[in-house]
Amino acid sequence: MCSGEAIKGVLECLLGHEADLMFRYPGRPSKAGWPKDVWVLGTSFVDRAPVGVGASSAPNSAAEAKSADMADADHDHGKTGKPNAVANLLEWVHSENAKERVEALSRLTADKGADPAVLRVVFEQALFDEDAEVRTHAVYGLAKDGAEDTAGLWHTALYDRDASVRLMAVDSLGEGVEDLALLREALADTDETVKALAALKLDTVENPQPEPR
Repeated sequence: MCSGEAIKGVLECLLGHEADLMFRYPGRPSKAGWPKDVWVLGTSFVDRAPVGVGASSAPNSAAEAKSADMADADHDHGKTGKPNAVANLLEWVHSENAKERVEALSRLTADKGADPAVLRVVFEQALFDEDAEVRTHAVYGLAKDGAEDTAGLWHTALYDRDASVRLMAVDSLGEGVEDLALLREALADTDETVKALAALKLDTVENPQPEPR
């Protein structure tokens, strides 16, 4: 059992001491000293879904019912390949409930039956959503999609008003010339965590460690 007063120790217990953890604290630290976001970084910077720890409201019964419907649709699609499952998710992307939009984007990112061109449009539109968590999932979806000509989208995400979106954008950048230029721009970000991750990625590319013999 993992327990303790320090969140870093608890997470290392749960994930292993080799886990690469990054914390972002609110402008006004809480009395308990809890961070606003916790990011779990891997050796591949984009090969995982957004992870965050923070306060959240309990879902209402309608949202819970919709989430259950999504789970059923996802299960049916995986079992029978029914295209209506993807169609339902594409419909839920436009839900008035931000949590439902996030859930739909998350499932579409993982789904293998959706048209890549359609997904590209969905993620691009979600990048301008009013909800920061939706925008963060949009950046992640675009990164997983691997589409070309995304420099303009990354630039938009890097100047998002929410640091979580900017952090995901930095995390999603690769080693191309345009990517490195955007990482250098991120070094001037107002959020210390965003700047730190940009510096880490640049250092990884510009100062590669020698292969062990």
